[in-house]
Amino acid sequence: MTGTDQRRELLSAYLDDQLEPAERREVEALLTQDADAEGELRELERVRRLLRVLPLVDPPRGFLEGVVGRFRTGRYRLYTGVAVLATATAWLAVVLVAPGFESGPVAPDLDELAAQHASAAADPMSGDAAVAGYTSSRSDAIDEPLSAPPTMGGSDLMAVYEDPADDVVQLVYGDMEEHTVAFSLFAQAGSVDWEAMPADGETMTVADERAWHGARGTSDLMVVGGDDVVYTLVAIPGDEDPDEVTRHMTEMAAEEMPEPLDPPVDDKMSDSLRGLLEAFGFG
Repeated sequence: MTGTDQRRELLSAYLDDQLEPAERREVEALLTQDADAEGELRELERVRRLLRVLPLVDPPRGFLEGVVGRFRTGRYRLYTGVAVLATATAWLAVVLVAPGFESGPVAPDLDELAAQHASAAADPMSGDAAVAGYTSSRSDAIDEPLSAPPTMGGSDLMAVYEDPADDVVQLVYGDMEEHTVAFSLFAQAGSVDWEAMPADGETMTVADERAWHGARGTSDLMVVGGDDVVYTLVAIPGDEDPDEVTRHMTEMAAEEMPEPLDPPVDDKMSDSLRGLLEAFGFG
């Protein structure tokens, strides 16, 4: 772990009031001497403040019930993670286009996101993040969810991570009792840099928007651009045939979307995100 990673962990623990008195004094001394550390602390505070104040958003009546029964593949519920978009889209959009976040072309680091998802899946209850730069957004995120629902589509909110350096937020959902992770939803500010997307994936059209679908290791990924937000869903297909999954997703993309959500949520949900829901079979 680098010195920067250690400092970030200390600052996060400082905000969570988890440091011993001696450690707290050490951090406070650092803040008076290091302008970069003070700036990083202010950024962490700003992100957390946004996470705390944004309201929950309810999906259409019966939507989640329909989702839960559609894809169950043994230990993992294939792509049930997309259901989180029905309630978290507005939250993510506001967080990631808020003043202070830079916006520009983005090619998500798919290997890193898959590795971070695998890290969360390997030990979801520890709150640790193995990939450099990622830290737990709140140690008590399960007891006091930030703004994502405590359960979604039959899965529990298990962890919330962030990588402040790259403006990436990760929501992790799974089964609390079995300690298994079903999916991760990553979001970061910007627009998709399609020219930089890997050639080993498949580019498709979803709701008249471009989307990229591919795999990294045992994880299946889809990237789609929202309104100045890039979303990457990482899930584990389980026993499902990847070719069959792709075929099904493509068919779903041609179907009619459900009725729009009531305003103001509908105003915040882009056509591309509606298409992402459709492409994963939640139309």
